[in-house]
Amino acid sequence: MNSNSQRPGAGGPKTNAPETTGRSPTFALVMLGVVAVGVIIAYQHFTKPPPPAAPSTAAPASGEDAASVKPLPAPAAQEPEVASMPEPPAVQVPAKHPARPPRSSTSPPPAPAPPLGPESAPSQQLIAGLTQLKLSDTGLTAEQAQMVSDSLKQIVAQGGAAVPAIREFLERNQDLSFGTPAGRPGAGPSSLRLGLIDALAQIGSDEALGLSRQVLQTTADPLEIARLTRNLEQQAPGQFREEALAAAREALAQAAQGQLGNRDVAPLFQVLQAYGDASVVSDLVTSTPRWNYYATMTLANLPEGQGVPTLIQLAQNTGEITSTKANFPLQMLAQVAPQFPEAQAALLEQARANRIPDSAWTGIAIALAGDQFQLGYQYLDSNFAVPQGPGLKTYHIVAGNQNYFSTAGPMTFTKGGPAGWSDEQIAARQTLIDQLLAVNSNPTAVQALQRARNSLPQPKP
Repeated sequence: MNSNSQRPGAGGPKTNAPETTGRSPTFALVMLGVVAVGVIIAYQHFTKPPPPAAPSTAAPASGEDAASVKPLPAPAAQEPEVASMPEPPAVQVPAKHPARPPRSSTSPPPAPAPPLGPESAPSQQLIAGLTQLKLSDTGLTAEQAQMVSDSLKQIVAQGGAAVPAIREFLERNQDLSFGTPAGRPGAGPSSLRLGLIDALAQIGSDEALGLSRQVLQTTADPLEIARLTRNLEQQAPGQFREEALAAAREALAQAAQGQLGNRDVAPLFQVLQAYGDASVVSDLVTSTPRWNYYATMTLANLPEGQGVPTLIQLAQNTGEITSTKANFPLQMLAQVAPQFPEAQAALLEQARANRIPDSAWTGIAIALAGDQFQLGYQYLDSNFAVPQGPGLKTYHIVAGNQNYFSTAGPMTFTKGGPAGWSDEQIAARQTLIDQLLAVNSNPTAVQALQRARNSLPQPKP
């Protein structure tokens, strides 16, 4: 305690005060002794540390003493999940939304966003309300889902006036997950950012399109890249395709370095598959060690068979892939063989040279019998469509968090389901199976191929 707050013993005279009475020396000595004892007692009292007081029961100081008492430091506030979120903070927000590092570009950087005007206030308030939803472990309640839907509709109804408010939120690089899985009918957007990204597409103004393009250039979230690509492609077909492919490539590179956590990167492969050409083949080959199933399916399904030559190489050089993945390129080669003569010739050559392991024949036969393998939810579709078809199966590969589907026949993503194989398609598969049987004496292969042929539907008479 400061010396300024200490006081001398009550009634104790100063030791250097001159005598003012005519009393005897003996009396003076006695008084000096009393003063000395008082000084000692006062010193011990004020220098002894006070016992710790319980914070919950301590009475508040008052008067002059209150000014000299320093309050205990308050407990450090727990860091919010998003440190830059303004008050009041959104709840259940990831620590940081994935973003890509800026790329060198000859184009000028986007102009800084103008300050929000009063016309943007309604949209800003709606977005602020959405950030403060209190979500349970199971995600949105029915009432909250309706609130999200209504709020997004009101934002879209604001038109161009809503774009600055949307920009303000998206530029924070934050998100609020609604916990609604993609692909569930009527689930709505799975996050606030996705809802606002789709709102931009519905607004449709030049400013909204420009903001969508800007987000595509910066986000590393696979699902956002797919949705932005789809939206921009619908508004300006082909105009931003190269930027979309660049975004998918760069995000895949970040994911390969572990910068995207355990996010499912299937949307990135769908962008490469839908809009890519021969230029993306090297990216797919590079991705094979980590996402063998995704990369192989994408190679098999590139437009106009542009990935088939590389798929053939993968099937012929299975030693370059770990043994647990070696059979899948052969299976996908069998899937596309009825469509592309070069794939059919390569499969026959592998069989003739006895370079197909026994463990691969079951998968090859299944593919020739009509099973079609495809990436998971169609993230480029308006409602994350789920594949439809007979014998629908789902697959999950822990390594790389890979998820895909297969159907026992033609795959479609419409509610009506597949129309079935044409007679020409059935005949082509029968012919290919017969050719493989003719060059094969391997009992495992013969049994699998015969089973596949018997499972094919018979052509109509």
